[in-house]
Amino acid sequence: MELSKTLFASLSNIIIKFLKVEDDLSWYNLKEVGQLISYKGYLFSEDQFVELLKIIINKDKTYNNKYEQLIKETSLALYKFYPSKKISNKNIVKKLVANTESVSKWRSVIFTLKILDKECSKILMKEIEYLFESKMEFVLYEDLLRNNFYDYRKKDYFERYIDYINQMKRKGFKGEFYNGKPVFNDYYYFHFIILLNLIEIDRNSKVLKKLTNLSEYEKWLLNPKEFNYSNFDAKWILAADNIYILKSLQNISDISIAIEIELRKEFNSRLSQIYYEYFQE
Repeated sequence: MELSKTLFASLSNIIIKFLKVEDDLSWYNLKEVGQLISYKGYLFSEDQFVELLKIIINKDKTYNNKYEQLIKETSLALYKFYPSKKISNKNIVKKLVANTESVSKWRSVIFTLKILDKECSKILMKEIEYLFESKMEFVLYEDLLRNNFYDYRKKDYFERYIDYINQMKRKGFKGEFYNGKPVFNDYYYFHFIILLNLIEIDRNSKVLKKLTNLSEYEKWLLNPKEFNYSNFDAKWILAADNIYILKSLQNISDISIAIEIELRKEFNSRLSQIYYEYFQE
């Protein structure tokens, strides 16, 4: 049964009051609260959301992940249902920072950037940059870029990130297929290419030249518009099966022609589906 905002008002107040005093709920129970907020957030008022966030942050503690996911879910829900609302309480942000001691928790906390005003965002970003100066946490940096929370052109972090990818990419795609599906050793480079498409970096950028010992497949993904297609294998498309990557490959005639030839030679249902969705003119 769908609850109206009026009927839900009393229930939402009970939820808020309960969270304020509870000490026994597990992280799993709070995960369910987060799901309720995510899907039914429109039934909470703007002020209730702000109150809820304050309670969660004030109850959070260092070396405790109980409220970690709920901080993320509440921030995203507030942004979703009240996108113009911005938190300007600096003390709340300072408490949030003081409670955040792990990369795991930072990966949830960064979503408050969607709902913080400029001054509060500066406080949070200053702490993150301080963390990076001490130790570059690349998983967190990727999250910041992926969610458009940070400009890759700031500082030297992206160059350091390129060095990290260069070291970690190992072999990536093995150039092999099993039952028509690509075989990977790891996905560092694959996820890196997705990120490049998200931040829309110039593929001729000087910083990308630092990538070395690339396979032909990796060279192709890095700069598909300038790749020498005499070295192209149409089955690589199966190892580039991601919406952001595939969209970046559209309108390259060498690719569509190569896929047509490959499908006539050996039919692959997924390759055919990709062809008709992204490459058929």
